[in-house]
Amino acid sequence: MKLEELLLNESIEQDAAKFFWALEEVGYKPNFNHVVKILDTAKKASVDGDLMIGLVAAESSFIPDMVHYQAGSNDYGLFQLNNLWHDQSRGDVNRHIEIGIKHYKWCLTTEKGNERRALSRYNTGGGDNPAGRQYYNHVMRKKREIDTKARQYVKPTSRGSIVSRGRQTASRGSISSRRS
Repeated sequence: MKLEELLLNESIEQDAAKFFWALEEVGYKPNFNHVVKILDTAKKASVDGDLMIGLVAAESSFIPDMVHYQAGSNDYGLFQLNNLWHDQSRGDVNRHIEIGIKHYKWCLTTEKGNERRALSRYNTGGGDNPAGRQYYNHVMRKKREIDTKARQYVKPTSRGSIVSRGRQTASRGSISSRRS
Protein backbone atom coordinates (compact mmCIF):
# COMPACT_ATOMS: atom_id res chain seq x y z
CA MET A 1 0.00 0.00 0.00
CA LYS A 2 1.30 3.45 -0.89
CA LEU A 3 1.97 6.11 1.73
CA GLU A 4 -0.80 8.32 0.29
CA GLU A 5 -3.32 5.48 0.67
CA LEU A 6 -2.24 4.84 4.26
CA LEU A 7 -2.59 8.52 5.13
CA LEU A 8 -6.00 8.69 3.43
CA ASN A 9 -7.19 5.62 5.33
CA GLU A 10 -5.94 7.08 8.62
CA SER A 11 -7.66 10.40 7.88
CA ILE A 12 -10.95 8.66 7.08
CA GLU A 13 -10.71 6.51 10.23
CA GLN A 14 -10.16 9.65 12.33
CA ASP A 15 -13.11 11.42 10.69
CA ALA A 16 -15.24 8.29 11.14
CA ALA A 17 -14.39 8.16 14.86
CA LYS A 18 -15.41 11.81 15.21
CA PHE A 19 -18.69 11.36 13.32
CA PHE A 20 -19.49 8.05 15.02
CA TRP A 21 -19.11 9.75 18.41
CA ALA A 22 -21.21 12.75 17.28
CA LEU A 23 -23.95 10.53 15.84
CA GLU A 24 -24.22 8.59 19.09
CA GLU A 25 -24.25 11.83 21.10
CA VAL A 26 -27.24 13.16 19.12
CA GLY A 27 -29.15 9.89 19.47
CA TYR A 28 -28.34 7.69 16.47
CA LYS A 29 -26.98 4.16 16.75
CA PRO A 30 -24.67 3.91 13.73
CA ASN A 31 -22.42 1.04 12.77
CA PHE A 32 -18.82 2.31 12.80
CA ASN A 33 -17.96 0.37 9.63
CA HIS A 34 -20.88 2.00 7.81
CA VAL A 35 -19.64 5.45 8.82
CA VAL A 36 -16.16 4.56 7.52
CA LYS A 37 -17.62 3.26 4.24
CA ILE A 38 -19.77 6.37 3.74
CA LEU A 39 -16.82 8.73 4.28
CA ASP A 40 -14.42 6.63 2.19
CA THR A 41 -16.88 6.27 -0.72
CA ALA A 42 -17.77 9.97 -0.59
CA LYS A 43 -14.09 10.94 -0.66
CA LYS A 44 -13.41 8.69 -3.65
CA ALA A 45 -16.45 10.13 -5.46
CA SER A 46 -15.44 13.74 -4.63
CA VAL A 47 -18.66 14.22 -2.70
CA ASP A 48 -19.00 16.02 0.66
CA GLY A 49 -18.75 13.26 3.28
CA ASP A 50 -20.35 15.44 5.98
CA LEU A 51 -23.34 15.93 3.68
CA MET A 52 -23.62 12.17 3.08
CA ILE A 53 -23.66 11.61 6.85
CA GLY A 54 -26.47 14.19 7.11
CA LEU A 55 -28.33 12.61 4.20
CA VAL A 56 -28.24 9.14 5.77
CA ALA A 57 -29.36 10.60 9.11
CA ALA A 58 -32.30 12.26 7.34
CA GLU A 59 -33.19 9.25 5.18
CA SER A 60 -32.88 6.29 7.55
CA SER A 61 -31.53 7.43 10.93
CA PHE A 62 -28.62 5.05 10.23
CA ILE A 63 -30.89 1.99 10.32
CA PRO A 64 -29.48 -0.20 7.52
CA ASP A 65 -32.60 -2.32 6.99
CA MET A 66 -35.06 0.60 7.06
CA VAL A 67 -37.97 0.18 4.63
CA HIS A 68 -40.42 2.92 3.69
CA TYR A 69 -43.47 1.43 2.04
CA GLN A 70 -45.29 3.58 -0.51
CA ALA A 71 -48.11 2.96 -2.94
CA GLY A 72 -46.48 1.04 -5.77
CA SER A 73 -42.85 1.15 -4.63
CA ASN A 74 -40.58 0.94 -1.59
CA ASP A 75 -37.47 2.76 -0.37
CA TYR A 76 -34.77 0.63 1.22
CA GLY A 77 -31.65 0.91 3.34
CA LEU A 78 -29.45 3.69 4.65
CA PHE A 79 -29.93 5.82 1.53
CA GLN A 80 -33.62 4.86 1.07
CA LEU A 81 -33.16 3.91 -2.58
CA ASN A 82 -36.42 3.32 -4.43
CA ASN A 83 -36.90 -0.18 -5.81
CA LEU A 84 -38.36 1.10 -9.11
CA TRP A 85 -35.21 3.04 -9.98
CA HIS A 86 -32.27 1.50 -8.13
CA ASP A 87 -30.60 -1.74 -7.18
CA GLN A 88 -30.90 -1.52 -3.40
CA SER A 89 -28.27 -4.22 -2.83
CA ARG A 90 -30.30 -5.50 0.09
CA GLY A 91 -28.09 -7.62 2.29
CA ASP A 92 -24.90 -5.87 1.10
CA VAL A 93 -24.70 -2.60 3.01
CA ASN A 94 -21.34 -1.62 1.51
CA ARG A 95 -22.68 -1.95 -2.03
CA HIS A 96 -25.84 -0.09 -1.02
CA ILE A 97 -23.70 2.80 0.27
CA GLU A 98 -21.77 2.90 -3.01
CA ILE A 99 -25.01 3.00 -5.03
CA GLY A 100 -26.52 5.70 -2.77
CA ILE A 101 -23.49 7.97 -3.11
CA LYS A 102 -23.27 7.27 -6.85
CA HIS A 103 -26.92 8.33 -7.18
CA TYR A 104 -26.31 11.54 -5.22
CA LYS A 105 -23.25 12.24 -7.38
CA TRP A 106 -25.43 11.79 -10.48
CA CYS A 107 -27.97 14.24 -9.02
CA LEU A 108 -25.18 16.74 -8.27
CA THR A 109 -23.74 16.43 -11.79
CA THR A 110 -27.20 16.70 -13.38
CA GLU A 111 -27.82 19.88 -11.37
CA LYS A 112 -24.42 21.32 -12.38
CA GLY A 113 -23.01 21.26 -8.84
CA ASN A 114 -25.99 22.95 -7.19
CA GLU A 115 -26.28 21.15 -3.84
CA ARG A 116 -29.80 22.39 -3.07
CA ARG A 117 -31.16 21.27 -6.43
CA ALA A 118 -29.20 17.99 -6.23
CA LEU A 119 -30.77 17.11 -2.87
CA SER A 120 -34.16 18.09 -4.22
CA ARG A 121 -33.62 15.78 -7.20
CA TYR A 122 -32.39 13.00 -4.88
CA ASN A 123 -35.62 13.13 -2.92
CA THR A 124 -38.30 14.12 -5.44
CA GLY A 125 -36.82 13.28 -8.82
CA GLY A 126 -36.98 16.93 -9.88
CA GLY A 127 -34.43 19.66 -9.50
CA ASP A 128 -36.38 22.52 -7.94
CA ASN A 129 -39.77 22.26 -6.27
CA PRO A 130 -41.28 23.08 -2.86
CA ALA A 131 -41.01 19.51 -1.52
CA GLY A 132 -37.39 19.35 -2.67
CA ARG A 133 -36.54 22.65 -0.99
CA GLN A 134 -38.13 21.39 2.23
CA TYR A 135 -36.09 18.18 1.96
CA TYR A 136 -32.88 20.17 1.36
CA ASN A 137 -33.55 22.16 4.55
CA HIS A 138 -34.21 18.95 6.49
CA VAL A 139 -30.93 17.34 5.37
CA MET A 140 -28.97 20.52 6.05
CA ARG A 141 -30.42 20.74 9.60
CA LYS A 142 -29.27 17.16 10.23
CA LYS A 143 -25.84 17.92 8.77
CA ARG A 144 -25.44 21.04 10.95
CA GLU A 145 -26.58 19.22 14.09
CA ILE A 146 -24.05 16.42 13.53
CA ASP A 147 -21.25 18.77 12.43
CA THR A 148 -21.78 20.95 15.51
CA LYS A 149 -21.51 17.94 17.79
CA ALA A 150 -18.52 16.53 15.84
CA ARG A 151 -16.58 19.76 16.45
CA GLN A 152 -16.76 18.95 20.20
CA TYR A 153 -14.99 15.63 19.71
CA VAL A 154 -11.49 15.31 21.08
CA LYS A 155 -9.33 12.39 20.01
CA PRO A 156 -8.45 9.81 22.65
CA THR A 157 -5.28 10.61 24.57
CA SER A 158 -2.23 8.42 24.32
CA ARG A 159 -3.22 6.71 27.57
CA GLY A 160 -6.44 5.48 26.00
CA SER A 161 -8.85 7.73 27.86
CA ILE A 162 -11.26 9.90 25.94
CA VAL A 163 -11.65 13.60 26.56
CA SER A 164 -14.85 15.22 25.37
CA ARG A 165 -16.65 18.42 26.21
CA GLY A 166 -14.03 19.29 28.79
CA ARG A 167 -14.29 16.20 30.96
CA GLN A 168 -12.12 13.13 30.97
CA THR A 169 -13.66 9.68 30.85
CA ALA A 170 -11.51 7.04 32.47
CA SER A 171 -10.60 4.07 30.35
CA ARG A 172 -10.39 0.50 31.52
CA GLY A 173 -7.16 -0.02 33.44
CA SER A 174 -6.46 3.63 34.21
CA ILE A 175 -5.82 4.66 37.78
CA SER A 176 -9.01 6.69 38.08
CA SER A 177 -11.18 3.81 36.85
CA ARG A 178 -9.78 1.49 39.54
CA ARG A 179 -10.74 3.80 42.41
CA SER A 180 -13.72 2.75 44.45
